[in-house]
Amino acid sequence: MAEVKNKILKAAVIGCGRIGAFTAHKRGDDLLKRNFPINHCAAIRAVSGIKLIAVCDANLKSASKAAKLHGVKNVYTDYKKMIVEQLPNIIAIATRTAGRAEMISFVANHGVMGLHIEKPIATNLRDTQVALEAIKKNKVAISYGTVRRYMPVFRQAKQMLQSGKFGKLKEVIIDITKSQLLWSHPHCVDLINYFADNAPVDHVESSYKFEKKGISVDKIDMDPVLDFGLIKYKNGVQGIIIDTNKQYVKLICEKGEIIIDINGKYLKNKDGKGVIRKIKIKEGSSGRCTAIAELRDKINKNKPTSLTSDDILQEQKILLALGLAGITGKMVKLSEIKDDFTIT
Repeated sequence: MAEVKNKILKAAVIGCGRIGAFTAHKRGDDLLKRNFPINHCAAIRAVSGIKLIAVCDANLKSASKAAKLHGVKNVYTDYKKMIVEQLPNIIAIATRTAGRAEMISFVANHGVMGLHIEKPIATNLRDTQVALEAIKKNKVAISYGTVRRYMPVFRQAKQMLQSGKFGKLKEVIIDITKSQLLWSHPHCVDLINYFADNAPVDHVESSYKFEKKGISVDKIDMDPVLDFGLIKYKNGVQGIIIDTNKQYVKLICEKGEIIIDINGKYLKNKDGKGVIRKIKIKEGSSGRCTAIAELRDKINKNKPTSLTSDDILQEQKILLALGLAGITGKMVKLSEIKDDFTIT
């Protein structure tokens, strides 16, 4: 990847739906105002050193509406034509999952230097690997749509964890409303991996309700609503996904706990004596803006991004293993996931 020394980088967005172009803060939202901008177009526009030059959507009406909202002149329905004609340095992909892996491969193979990708990359391991190999081969900088890891409050929690004050991490518990595995739980898996420092995984367990129709060891023809998930790391740390209506991320350590509201509303710690203290949250850019800014800094300054292709591959394997464990009722090793095992 050639360096572009401190130049204004050109960016384009593929996919002009809600998260691509139109999500905005509204009164009464669960997400606080400081978590915005969260849509791809607005986040790019908010990051210095990057200019949004084009948008693309298969639906011309959606693309045109997004272009008008964000002050963009170049509107496309064909992403390949857009890349060839506009030569963007950075692409943000906010499409639905179907076809995303093929899109990523094309983008990576045609001179784009940075990619911000919505989650998940694909619905099986084969397509995921093809996309990530194209990224690695072309040395494309990447950031991911699991934006909580980029939010100031979660980064502050990790700094607290790394301080050593609380001792070694033992468990990461995510208490979150029951939701679909591939639609919502990439966020949970990524946060658990983030706090566990992407340690090697020993096995995965899960449970969810399903009907046998459309279910096999090769394909789950649904996106299951997870009741419970367990990720056991080889270093002894374990990640747990549950729903007890408390909506938090809890880091249980040897000498205390760190507790974060799932949407970043509060940060607390509990010491070894059980005393809970509220921690002032540091200000910073939204998670999406930070994810985009990491691409800029990698391209211009060769500063490492906080997430690698290998990290994303491990997380995809964990998601698929959670799916497989739910239908087999057994512990699943990541090595057991076949390339074509698919969750639709």
